[in-house]
Amino acid sequence: MNIAFFTATWCYGSHGENMPSPVTEMLQDVPHTTKRGLAFDLSLSKKNLTAEHNYWLYFIVAHKADLGNQSFTLLATKQTFPDERLADLLASTIVIDEAKGRLEEADETGRPLRVPFLTEGWMLL
Repeated sequence: MNIAFFTATWCYGSHGENMPSPVTEMLQDVPHTTKRGLAFDLSLSKKNLTAEHNYWLYFIVAHKADLGNQSFTLLATKQTFPDERLADLLASTIVIDEAKGRLEEADETGRPLRVPFLTEGWMLL
């Protein structure tokens, strides 16, 4: 199954269901150039979930006109990051840097699929 399709249908619904709330843009059009010279525009958004969810959900999209979108998904547990501001800080610093590191593997055909990056309390897909 295509991970981007799975993420889109799981987070946004595939049959017209109403999701709890919209997505909030946090960062938009942040330029990043890889060591190979590929230039991407990064954006970071957060899915506004209900209080019943035990995790925070973020999306990083690296856009390059001729490659399209390279998408990353962050799941951070509320057990480890009970304060939303702390989860936002994680997403906008450490996780953005991890996504930039993965883009270093990209070439003109895209980037390789990697095993999800797991650490204490958060996972980057």
